[in-house]
Amino acid sequence: MFSLHSRFHFLIFVFSFASHFLFSLSSLVFVFSFLFISLFFFFPSNFLCFPFPPEVFMLLSGTSYGQGF
Repeated sequence: MFSLHSRFHFLIFVFSFASHFLFSLSSLVFVFSFLFISLFFFFPSNFLCFPFPPEVFMLLSGTSYGQGF
């Protein structure tokens, strides 16, 4: 009975640790995506050196390539 009880507590600990880790990971992904979007919208597209073709910048920004906002 004691081993079942300790196993139950171990499962609760693992589940809480995994949920906390997933929550922190998702918040980090949200923060980095928000930073990327804000950098893309507040700076001209020729300042950003990401491996995207110019058509992606033209489609996302709605301006000609290298002009930015």
